[in-house]
Amino acid sequence: MRKGSLRGKMLQAGVLGYFLYTYASYSYLSMYNPLFPVYVALFGLSLFAFIIAFWNFGPTEVADSLKPRFPRRLLGGYLIGMGVLLLSCGLPGSSPRWFPVHLRWDWNIMRHWARCCS
Repeated sequence: MRKGSLRGKMLQAGVLGYFLYTYASYSYLSMYNPLFPVYVALFGLSLFAFIIAFWNFGPTEVADSLKPRFPRRLLGGYLIGMGVLLLSCGLPGSSPRWFPVHLRWDWNIMRHWARCCS
């Protein structure tokens, strides 16, 4: 990849987003150990780097780089469908009957997990 290319910028933003998600999870969830200050520092650094990486994109740079025949509706429909499916998995008692049993939400499993991990 060439320096300053759109692919490079998107790869950089994706990697920084991964670090942001990882260290936010470490900072806010159950990773309280001697490395906790390191996790918080890495979270802060990745947050600011992620914001700066997005400032490097032009207002229409990504849209202009897509081909005119890019399947926007297909991709949008897929993303909406997956969001609805994930929402139906996450709400207690609202998992569809056709959904696999091991993926359905169950309060008893969550209570058992909370007892085991605390």
